[in-house]
Amino acid sequence: MQGQREAPFTYAALIPIMLGVIVASGGEPAFHVIGFTCCVAATALRALKSVVQSILMTDPAEKLDPMSLLLYMSCTSILFLLPLTLTLEPNSFREAAALAASSPSFLYWLVANSCLAYLVNLTNFLVTRYTSALTLQVLGNAKGVVAAAVSVAIFRNVVTAQGCIGYGVTVAGVFLYSECKSYNAAATATAGRAFEDDEAKDLTDREPLLTSKFVHTGDMQVHNCSKHPPTSRA
Repeated sequence: MQGQREAPFTYAALIPIMLGVIVASGGEPAFHVIGFTCCVAATALRALKSVVQSILMTDPAEKLDPMSLLLYMSCTSILFLLPLTLTLEPNSFREAAALAASSPSFLYWLVANSCLAYLVNLTNFLVTRYTSALTLQVLGNAKGVVAAAVSVAIFRNVVTAQGCIGYGVTVAGVFLYSECKSYNAAATATAGRAFEDDEAKDLTDREPLLTSKFVHTGDMQVHNCSKHPPTSRA
């Protein structure tokens, strides 16, 4: 959609990331086909959202900064989610008020959670603007591995050996993608410097011709002046 193309090795680095996610999903104890299909659809829509966000922040006709984009998306999300919340979870606001009344610390946790969500969204927009939508999706897979590790450490969720292998392959793919991006950036910078050096060398090669011409012209002017000296008036 944006016309950007990566190097072939960068696309090849995505293969172990996808394989790792597939292996880890197959090793999930609570695996279900419907849930897996919903996750695939959500991932595709998230990728589309990232591409659209990148276009809005880089297109000269739009050129939105991350803060402005976050403002517009927040308002749109409220318009969509508030009616759904009132329809599907009509008791949610009443339960939240009861929790706030029984435990004052609930409000602090709610505000802290909102601030973290704001920072996460802003960071996503910044990463998309200064890197690419593809890089954001790769980081999203790495974040999923970290979330799985935290769930095991805190909530004692069960992870099978197949799941651990899948997570390991995903992490290896993320590191491989990072190395490919770094190598491509270094190669592009080297090619740019080589082009600039060639241009400077061409200018240097042409400079003596211009200098000799000016010197020759100057000599002719000096010679002409010495050949026809100015006469003084009586």
